[in-house]
Amino acid sequence: MGTPESWPRWRALLPSVLTAVGHQDGTTGQEPAAWLLSSVGTYLRSQGRAVEALPLHQRALPINEAVYGSEHPDVATALNEVGGVLSNLGRAGEALPLQERALCIFEAAYGPDHSQTRQSREYVERLKAPS
Repeated sequence: MGTPESWPRWRALLPSVLTAVGHQDGTTGQEPAAWLLSSVGTYLRSQGRAVEALPLHQRALPINEAVYGSEHPDVATALNEVGGVLSNLGRAGEALPLQERALCIFEAAYGPDHSQTRQSREYVERLKAPS
């Protein structure tokens, strides 16, 4: 979804997918719904449409928490997605606590030296750095 070769397919499917996710209430704990919301959000973000991507990622987060529990790495990924979009929108102050929570989850799940943990730590440090 985040690669240019898949964009034509996402572009063609976008209206149907947006209709489908519009009927999800975001609280049912359905893993496929979270994946779809997140995937569409990632596609929209890759197209420079962060304003449209944000509510989709925000809806995917509580579904992932319901499916996996609040300390699962997939929840950390969802937190990173919301935080990344907020950062894209110039809202680093709102992104930072989400990214810090994701880092804690990755550290607990994978340890301090795992690539995902290191990447998350670097992102948190960039958010904390003075502009």
